[in-house]
Amino acid sequence: MHSRKLHEALAGPIAKSGADIILLGGSEIGALAASLPDEAAAQHRPSADELKPLLMETVRPGDVIMVKSSKSAGFSKLVEALLEKFPAAASAGRIAREA
Repeated sequence: MHSRKLHEALAGPIAKSGADIILLGGSEIGALAASLPDEAAAQHRPSADELKPLLMETVRPGDVIMVKSSKSAGFSKLVEALLEKFPAAASAGRIAREA
């Protein structure tokens, strides 16, 4: 219940962020997806594996991306896939990684 409330509380700031596309992955983040307004253009998938194809077909060069998850959720493989697809961003030092 605590996680659900925390995720739902992100709906306002995310909706106001000006993000063009919001891609959400994971079972617990479904509460956020349900809380966002329809105009937020959010899409949700239950896992990182299910989100990966959508992410890879949606992201374009020059896009700004934020990946936030618990380490156990496996989203680091999404970051690795993005770095593989867009190596110029990685070599330019434009990737902020967890220490």
